[in-house]
Amino acid sequence: MRASLEKIDELDPLRPGVFVEILVKGDEVRNALLVNENSIYEDKFIYVISDNKPEKIEIEIKGFIGSEIICSGNFGLHKTFIVTRLNNIQNIKKVYSVE
Repeated sequence: MRASLEKIDELDPLRPGVFVEILVKGDEVRNALLVNENSIYEDKFIYVISDNKPEKIEIEIKGFIGSEIICSGNFGLHKTFIVTRLNNIQNIKKVYSVE
């Protein structure tokens, strides 16, 4: 996070390059991912690889950080997410993960 301060007094302890700790208030988003908008289909789905096939997971968009989207859903553990948009993904019979 980057912040800028205006009208700093010469006696102010905040100087350029100083590290500070801040607390940002907001709601906690559980079971959330930060993804690129290209990973989201129809504004409500993402796909994971399950048994080498695309599996549709319903999501809820919770917010934005820069150009990325915070989304929550029931993602499960150890899933491989499809982060590249694929046309007609529902018709694809087999998908392989490249790590």
